[in-house]
Amino acid sequence: MLKLIASEPVLLAEAKLHLKLSDIPEDSSEDTLITDLISVAREYCEKYTGRDLTGKAYEYYLESFPVANIEITTTEEEPVDSVVSIIYTEYEGEELREVETTVDSSVYFLEENVIKLLEGNSWPALSAGPDNPIKITYKIGTVPKSVRHAMLLLIGFWHANREAVLDVRNKSVYAIQVPFSVKALLDQYRDRWWD
Repeated sequence: MLKLIASEPVLLAEAKLHLKLSDIPEDSSEDTLITDLISVAREYCEKYTGRDLTGKAYEYYLESFPVANIEITTTEEEPVDSVVSIIYTEYEGEELREVETTVDSSVYFLEENVIKLLEGNSWPALSAGPDNPIKITYKIGTVPKSVRHAMLLLIGFWHANREAVLDVRNKSVYAIQVPFSVKALLDQYRDRWWD
C-alpha cells in the first residue's frame, strides 16, 4: 500500500540537530515553535526563489520484511531520493498494546529505489502485529542541499532572535534582516529578480 503524505523539506529532527537541541530527546517543549519555523522558512525560500520546495513524501506499507532487499515501487518518474524512516509495529504485553520501533538507519542504504542491508545485518524478525506492520517513509523530489541549508540557517536565526534584531553603528540604528548567507545560498535557485 502506498500513501502520499504532506512533507516539509526539513524534518523536525534535522532542525533540532542544527539548533543543538537533539541532545535532550525527551524535551519536546519547543517542537511546536520549531515546526512552525520550518514552515515559515520554507515559505520564505519559496517566495524568494519563486520555486515550489515541498517535494513529495510517501508512506509504503509491507506485511513482512523480505529476506534481503526492499524494492520500492513508485508511481513517479523520479527516483526515490531518500529513506526518511523504516518503522515496524508489534503487539506487546498481555493487553496487546501496539509498540512502534524504528530500524536504525546505519544498517541499510538506498540504491536505485532499492533498500539494501549492509553486510552482516538483517531485518528484524516480527512477532504478532497489526496488518501491514512495516511503514517505510521516503521522499521524491528532494530540495537541493544548499536550499535546505539556507532553511536551517533561517530557522536558527529566527530561533535565536525571536524579536526584531537591531544593530547600532556610528550612532545609527539598523534593523538586521535575513542573514547574507541565506540570500547567497538561495540566489543560485532564484527564478525572479524583481522583488
